[in-house]
Amino acid sequence: MRLFAFLLCFVVNPALTQAQSSVVLPFFNLTNNPENNWIGESFSESLAASLAEQDLLVVERADREQIYQRLAIKRYALLTRASVLKIAMSLDAFSAVYGQIEPAGQAGNDLKITAFVVNSRKLASLGEFTVTGPISNLSSMQSQLSWQVLRTLKQPLSLPESEYTASHPAIHVDALKNQVAGLLAKDDPQKLRFFVQATRIDPRYSAPAFELGKLYFRKKQWQESALWMSCLDGSSNHFREATFYLGIARYNLNDFDAAERAFAQVAETVPLNEVLNNLAAAQSRLKQEAALENFKKALNGAEADPAYQFNVGYALLKSGDPSAAAERFRAVLDRNPNDAQATEFLGMSLKGLPTEQIPEGAERLKTTYPENIFLQIKAILQPRKSN
Repeated sequence: MRLFAFLLCFVVNPALTQAQSSVVLPFFNLTNNPENNWIGESFSESLAASLAEQDLLVVERADREQIYQRLAIKRYALLTRASVLKIAMSLDAFSAVYGQIEPAGQAGNDLKITAFVVNSRKLASLGEFTVTGPISNLSSMQSQLSWQVLRTLKQPLSLPESEYTASHPAIHVDALKNQVAGLLAKDDPQKLRFFVQATRIDPRYSAPAFELGKLYFRKKQWQESALWMSCLDGSSNHFREATFYLGIARYNLNDFDAAERAFAQVAETVPLNEVLNNLAAAQSRLKQEAALENFKKALNGAEADPAYQFNVGYALLKSGDPSAAAERFRAVLDRNPNDAQATEFLGMSLKGLPTEQIPEGAERLKTTYPENIFLQIKAILQPRKSN
């Protein structure tokens, strides 16, 4: 955990690390039909998901949108390679994936999709890949392109194309269209309508289920959020994040056994401080001795965080060690003198109240899931081959 904290200093400062992230841009629409703009967005989402599934670092959609605004780039403008590289370098991305959509065939009924991969550090092309087919085969074409891009950016890639495509069954084109409409919608009611429609058209499609889970999570509608988050399985690139949010929803529904299982499952592969803290919180509500140990692990990874200090103090107080608990509550108040709850529990510690008089349910949860931090650390420790 101390190594984790040490490496975190490098991760949060882009100037100190060369972690190889990729940015995936919406494909350019060259069909002369603005109604096809959504197709370029869909390819961007599909490719980004395919990279994330293989634990490659991908620039978040929100970060990409901020750069577009900062550089005054219109969403569907045809960009030069120089502009693409500028976007990638602004995001400190190792590579950029972009592409274009054109009519194909004599009647122009098919689509020709071309993806370009460039190295923003060496200003060099890494590959150009093309697929052709009718719009009804859009999902299959996305899978074909995704595997080609993966083979370029993840070396060596042991996954054969046949196995990759078999694990990515085709999604109905109208479900893909509604998913993009939901992502671009301006308000929650519109997002809800489009995402629900996408899941109705193709119930196997996990991306809109995840978005619905997040939408209800933000509204603190825990039952609905848990319902949608539980729809995802291990094949989804959002599975670990969804399981983390599922744990929080179950916790707030007082289903602490289910919450513990969810957090423990995530902690097995992504032992973030936030995950360990929430795992400990569920264990605390279940009166398990492991709670204190996991709270301490979270604290060791981020000693400046008052929430972790508070939780360790609270667990120590409940375990019958008021003197050690008081030290932690003082640490909280050193960072936030106005923390009324920490002041109250410091008073309990100084009075040496019996453990049975300590209030239940004071644990502090973390609601953010910064998996990219973990992946960046992993990239530093196990850098992949540069092209």
